[in-house]
Amino acid sequence: MSKIIIDVAASKKCYATLWSYGEICVHCNCCNKNTKIRRKARLKYWKWWLKHNMEFNPGTKSPSLLALQKWNIQINIREARQKIRYYLDKKK
Repeated sequence: MSKIIIDVAASKKCYATLWSYGEICVHCNCCNKNTKIRRKARLKYWKWWLKHNMEFNPGTKSPSLLALQKWNIQINIREARQKIRYYLDKKK
């Protein structure tokens, strides 16, 4: 017996590209038409991204690469915190 996998391509405006790689819809609800569901999913997405960046392990000893990675992580953390505040405010 063979297995059949049916999936949907990510939309052109996929919100969760870090999960879907812009290729396959991961059904995260970040693009859901229902505003309440969409906001809850996007909040989850940004909380995941913040956690991912807070736990980042650089994996390099090169000073120049380490400095660049730290800079990028700081930007990612700042953006994630802004988005989390935005979606938490929307819940009220």
